[in-house]
Amino acid sequence: MNESKFWSEPTLDDLLKKVFEFFLNKSNDCFSINPSKGDAREIFGTLLELKNPRSRLSRTEIKGTPFSCLGELSWYLSGSDKLNHMQYYLPEYRKASDDNETVHGAYGPRLKRMHKKYDQLEEIVSFLRRKTDSRRAVIQIYDASDLFYNGNDVPCTTNIQFAVRNSKLYMLTSMRSNDVYLGLPHDIFCFTMIQEIIASRLNIELGTYQHSVGSLHLYGKHEQKAKKFIDEGWQSTTSTMNKMPSVDVTRDVKKFLDIEKGIREQGFEYLREAKFGKYWNDLVILLRAFSCSKYETDVEHLKKLKKELNERSYGIYIEKLIQQIARRD
Repeated sequence: MNESKFWSEPTLDDLLKKVFEFFLNKSNDCFSINPSKGDAREIFGTLLELKNPRSRLSRTEIKGTPFSCLGELSWYLSGSDKLNHMQYYLPEYRKASDDNETVHGAYGPRLKRMHKKYDQLEEIVSFLRRKTDSRRAVIQIYDASDLFYNGNDVPCTTNIQFAVRNSKLYMLTSMRSNDVYLGLPHDIFCFTMIQEIIASRLNIELGTYQHSVGSLHLYGKHEQKAKKFIDEGWQSTTSTMNKMPSVDVTRDVKKFLDIEKGIREQGFEYLREAKFGKYWNDLVILLRAFSCSKYETDVEHLKKLKKELNERSYGIYIEKLIQQIARRD
């Protein structure tokens, strides 16, 4: 494989740095394309590897956005295709909808009820428990009918393959298309979280995460932002998330989804005293902080939430929200 088409790094930030630099250096390996969303530089056929799937969160100012990542993960796992779910986190998601209510290419219904009856996530767990060495543990996202769909959004992900090797869960996601600046960080976060949820249910450790892309591209409109990421610097190659507890992970995920829905619909004080394990409670605190920042200007609430975190490294994300409110004022 051409070396310029394969990157393997320990953290998301290291991976983004290498890929951004490749595009910004105007490599001759790039194609110039002009798709519907604007001019872009593209490489066709590439493979990215995240050696430590728990290093899935950027620690930088410009790309440290766990809130929309958690929102998208909850959208997937809840099986929803409702626009208002993702629009709460990313208002620009409205462009993906044909009817201002649903998103045709939403992954949730395809993961949880493909063709209105197949829960592929549940079957993968059951399948790998029965056939540990199988090569058939594949989730299909892109459907044959998508080829004939003439709307605003079809899935960028084609399929996801899981493999248990040496008592570790490896995962390979295949993408037909990936926007390296906006889409890639979200995709890696959501898919490695799914990888770890399944590994936890199987009670095995994580292997590496691999991300195969047909069209990997950087839009011209994002070049300056990518350069800002490089100029800002990046964090050390240490894990930014703790190991997910394997005990009662199914119950914990369901509870997390219920609370996410409540916070999104009723505000950051929803089930304020709900008892939760440290791992998932920290993620709920981040969601409360995001909700608070959307509707409140009093940063004292955010400062209190920051103090409640068990994992102190998440504090930088709440601090970013505090700074955003200060700039608004």
